[in-house]
Amino acid sequence: MDKYSIEQRMQVVKLFYQNQGSIVWTQRAYRRHFHVRDSPSHNTIRNIVRRFENQGAVIDLPRTGRPRNVITDENRERVRESVEQHPEASIRQRATQLGICRSSLHNILHSLKPIPDKETPIMARGQQKIQSQQKKAQKMEKLKKSASHNQKEAAAAT
Repeated sequence: MDKYSIEQRMQVVKLFYQNQGSIVWTQRAYRRHFHVRDSPSHNTIRNIVRRFENQGAVIDLPRTGRPRNVITDENRERVRESVEQHPEASIRQRATQLGICRSSLHNILHSLKPIPDKETPIMARGQQKIQSQQKKAQKMEKLKKSASHNQKEAAAAT
């Protein structure tokens, strides 16, 4: 089911009752009202109407189960401090120390990474190229010197 806004859900319920419970007519009225090509499916309309009849509202109820709240600002700060104090610690050690599972710690560490400057790698490659050109020039000078030295020795020997 696509996520429909509260206004859209209320309109679906309203159109459903205006059209005497006909899902097809509800879909047509929905398309006309919102000026769209696609309308909620049969199941979506049934679910929205059933939720309205059972709860008296079309909003979603809070989800059951354990909430996912490990990646909080507090935990991010704890991880940042841990990295500053012990940069050499592994993810396993740090996870045990902080009481955070490894995958969540990995996600936090990934979110804390600074975004690299795009100019730096280009400059580094350019610097490497300059250095290699300088080394090549130095080798060529040595070869020229040794060649001229060999020519002088050959001339002196004759």
